[in-house]
Amino acid sequence: MISVYQDMWQRAWPLISDNQISLDPFLSGKTDTRRGITLLARIKSPVSESIYAFLQQMQQREPEQYYYPLSDLHVTVMSVLSCQPDYQLSAADQAKYVDLIQNIVRKTPAFNIEFKGITLADSGVMVCGYVTDDSLVALRAELRTQVGASNLLHSMDKRYTLITAHSTVARFRSSLQQPGALGAFLQANRNTYFGKLPVTELELVVNDWYQSKANTQLLANINLLKR
Repeated sequence: MISVYQDMWQRAWPLISDNQISLDPFLSGKTDTRRGITLLARIKSPVSESIYAFLQQMQQREPEQYYYPLSDLHVTVMSVLSCQPDYQLSAADQAKYVDLIQNIVRKTPAFNIEFKGITLADSGVMVCGYVTDDSLVALRAELRTQVGASNLLHSMDKRYTLITAHSTVARFRSSLQQPGALGAFLQANRNTYFGKLPVTELELVVNDWYQSKANTQLLANINLLKR
């Protein structure tokens, strides 16, 4: 997993340094009706506070960017249905997704995610997460198999195959004001330790692109199998 994060950094670093980042138009006032279905793990205290402290420091250098609030910090376990414009989910379909996915999750042992270091994309900054066993890998495989074999609408792995346990914590919505200062700050935090998160439950939600609390509909809290 370390090599995946390193590759991401190496691809995005020149773009950050040269201020050739990818700007998100929806974070600059454009109406966003995109909605999807996601299975996720909420990042809770004290890890969330460690990440938030990092974001506050980053915000001092680049105040115009988008920084995830504490309430929205998360790890995507599976994007069951990627966000699409004007998506509506009927109550009957909600129940079908909940029934299938909770039966899978409840058989998966609880696991830990260690958050250490950051990596980059051309569109934002991510905290690197590492799962200490194969529970998350096995869960994702089972979701791909069972949801894929169902008649439920899904788009798993359509954008990319999800293999990491990262958390996107900041997104770019305007050109960098101080690319040099930001670059130095990011370099200094490449190996910052944010803490270990015990994951004992997951949320199945209807969400917008950013997992904004105001636009999130909780379908189910699902407990993982106690060890």
